[in-house]
Amino acid sequence: MQIKVRTDKLQPEVVNEDASTLLFEIAWEFDGLYYPEENWTDFACVIIGWWVSTVVKIMEGEDKASFVFMDGPYSIEVRYNREAREVEIMPKGIRNTWKTDIRELIEALAQAVNAVYQTFVELGIQEKERIFFKRYFEILESYLSSL
Repeated sequence: MQIKVRTDKLQPEVVNEDASTLLFEIAWEFDGLYYPEENWTDFACVIIGWWVSTVVKIMEGEDKASFVFMDGPYSIEVRYNREAREVEIMPKGIRNTWKTDIRELIEALAQAVNAVYQTFVELGIQEKERIFFKRYFEILESYLSSL
């Protein structure tokens, strides 16, 4: 399972004061299947923040949560079996249920967060935007170290 983020199309001249308006490719991938689709474009800065909040909810005790996208009617429902540390991932509109462990889910999101952060550094995007992603990464790393 991976959360694929493609930031290579971002160019310094399109970066403005508000990184939340940046569109770039982001999709979930599991065994070669993509959701919502392989080259899905969305406001990734915003939804990654939402997804980190979803992981926080799960790690703080919720057994069900949703990872939502801003563009389109897409979402991913998850159920967490705390005893087995297993996550059932159910993308809306797809009959398949993906299963993984919580560590793999958090690692996938941490890698996506780090990819965006590194791109922001390379493009010189404002420090305030980078701070959010640095903090997201720290939160995810703290959960990983507790597992």
